[in-house]
Parts: sequence; C-alpha cells; structure tokens
Amino acid sequence: MNELNNFRKSFDLYFLKSIKDNISKAKKHTQDLTIQEYLDYVYNVALNGKRVRPFIISMILADHNKKINKDLMLGIEYLHLFALIHDDIMDNSDLRHGVPTIHKYLQDKLGLTRDQAINQTIVIGDLVFNWAYIYIFKAGKSDDSLCCEYTNLISELIVGQMLDTDLPRRVKVDESLVVEKSKIKSGRYTFARPMKLGAIECHLNKKLTKQYFDLGEELGLLYQLVDDEIDATSKSTVLGKKTFQDFKEKQHTLVSFFLLNKTNKKHLNIFKEKLWGKEINEKDFDWVQEFLRDSGALAYVEENKKSTLAKIQNKIKLLSIDKYKKQKWYDFTEIIYNRKK
Repeated sequence: MNELNNFRKSFDLYFLKSIKDNISKAKKHTQDLTIQEYLDYVYNVALNGKRVRPFIISMILADHNKKINKDLMLGIEYLHLFALIHDDIMDNSDLRHGVPTIHKYLQDKLGLTRDQAINQTIVIGDLVFNWAYIYIFKAGKSDDSLCCEYTNLISELIVGQMLDTDLPRRVKVDESLVVEKSKIKSGRYTFARPMKLGAIECHLNKKLTKQYFDLGEELGLLYQLVDDEIDATSKSTVLGKKTFQDFKEKQHTLVSFFLLNKTNKKHLNIFKEKLWGKEINEKDFDWVQEFLRDSGALAYVEENKKSTLAKIQNKIKLLSIDKYKKQKWYDFTEIIYNRKK
C-alpha cells in the first residue's frame, strides 16, 4: 500500500498542477464568470482519485528500467476522469471521492435545473476528454502504436459502458455476460489496456506483452469483484459515495446474479421485495449484511475472489521478470484483494 500511496503523492504533484493549468487555459476562452466557476469545480472531482491506471503503467516501466513517461500517465488518468464525469451522470450519483459530483454541485450549489446541470456536465466531460487526447498525442508522437492502443482502450470502454447501462433493463442475464461486462469495464479498461500501453512504451516482445495483458484482465476481474462486494458491504462514510447503488439501479453483478439465480426461494423473494431496485437506507445496513451472509451471496463472491487470486498469482509466477519485481505484483494484488474502498 505504501508504494501506491507514495506514487500517488508524486504523481499528483504534476497531475493536479496540470488540472489547474488546463482549467486556466479553458477559462481564457470566455470572460463569463459563471462558466469559469463551472470549470473550476473539475479540480475538486480530480483531487482524490486512486491513480491505479498510471501506477500500473509505472510498475511496468520500472520492471524494465524505463524512464517515466509523464504524458502517457497523464493521458490515461485524464481519460479516467472523463469517464467518471459521464459515468456519474448515467448512474445519477451524488458523490464522487467524498465531494458532490459535478452535476449535483451545479444543481445544489449554483441553482441549475437537473437538465441544465446534466448538459453542462456532459460538455465539461468532453473538455476533459480533449485534455486526455492532448497528453496521449504528445506521448505517442514518436510511436503510433501507443495512440492505436489508446483508441482501442476507448472503444472498449464505450462498449463496456453500453453493456453497463443496458443490462439493468434486462430481467435475465447469464453469468458469462456479467463476467464479460466486468472484463471489458474493469479488466481491460483499468488494467490490461494500460498495462499494454506500458509494454508498448518499453518495446517489449509479443510474448511478454501478452503476459502482462492476460495478468491485467485477471487483476481487473478481481478488482471488480471487490468493487461489487464493497458496494454491498460498506458504508458511504467510508467510501465517499453512496452504497447499495448496484441493487438500487438493478445493476447485474456477481452478487446480484447469485441472489437472482443461485440462492433459495426464501432469499430470492426477500431480495426482490426489499433490495432489488429499491432505495436502501444505511439504517438497514446490519440486516442487509446478515441477509447477504445467510443467503450465501458473500461466500459466493469470496469463492470467486479466491479463485481469481490463484489465477493472478500463477500469471505473476510466469512473468519473464526477476523475482524482486514479481514480488511488487504480488504485493499489489494483495492491495486489490484486501481493499475496503
């Protein structure tokens, strides 16, 4: 955990400075103080991210003694910031990293209507997407393959978001489709594609590049499993955003898949009547946790986590790097496995 925290501190020195610089440049396009105030709030949302994507790129660069490419890491983090801004609209989220989401801030603090706030947030997200492109363009100016892989990442991200927003309307969803959604949205977007970008930056051979990519897919599946578990077992005061949102939005995760398909009739009925598609208050937290234990849902997720962990450890073992560098990947996997937010 210390290594990730230390990376975040050093990365934020130039990431947050770049946010301020880009906001200042954007504000020069207009003298309107209202629009300038909208732009200023982007900094608040960017302030407290985990920085996982640039961190894993930095790990691959370190594996092969490659100098840090700041533009590449900034580009991937800006893309993530863009995705969060739009994701918060689609999920109707009120909080992000412990502060109001942009559309919520524009509504509650600046008095915009819901539609006005959403419209402004969409174009703010578009602006952040442009910032991401600028950094990736600079990172890949001497290597077209970086930009090609980046566009691949964006395409997958969009298709994953299409799945994510469409599945809640479906009554029946196969487990394979739940896993596919997790693979695209987390496995590849958060880990495998950024890891491949790092491999391209290091000019690695096809075999080692594939090893990193395959490892990234499994790391992403583990990350999503933990994410789904956290949403159902943590409190908003810990997470900095609302919990039980997957249940409320009828989002198909392995937790809900188990409850809809693998538990007994008694627990299925309770789930449908009291949790699925319902607003869940945190005063109900204790009985919800008891229900998730009794139904077998938490044990099912834990079983999947352990199975995925074993696959990851095996893939790290096969990496063509020395044992000391492998240990950093083992340590990082433990951070993912044991994270609480």
